[in-house]
Amino acid sequence: DPTSGPWTGINKDASNNNLPNRVFALQWGNNVWVAVGKMGTQTILRSTNGTSWTQIDVSGASNINGTAIYALASNGTGTWWFAQENRIYQSTNDGQQWSLLHTLVNSSGADPGNIRALQYTNSTLVSMRAPQRCIQPPRLT
Repeated sequence: DPTSGPWTGINKDASNNNLPNRVFALQWGNNVWVAVGKMGTQTILRSTNGTSWTQIDVSGASNINGTAIYALASNGTGTWWFAQENRIYQSTNDGQQWSLLHTLVNSSGADPGNIRALQYTNSTLVSMRAPQRCIQPPRLT
């Protein structure tokens, strides 16, 4: 019950290791919590109760690096996705293991920019990337 308190801050995982200090996305699905964010240790966070967290090592997934992760999605039945830069990673076992699913490129075969949002709906995974540049409208004189 989120309306009852007090709330408790958690800064250690189940093995008493410090948790990353930046989480950018958090989601619940299929009785599992997954959190992603700062990737200094190349781990994501996983919990089945929201209190005890495990750091899942994703360093073995193809092309993973220390860049932060901002996008996370779940289909609610055990499949999860996160995006790092222009790559989408997938887990089919509730976030316990991850592998590269797809690398997005534009029609010229170039990197179109970083993915900042993922959403799963109607049996479709949708991604949105960050703009490569901002265009300023002309000034009125």
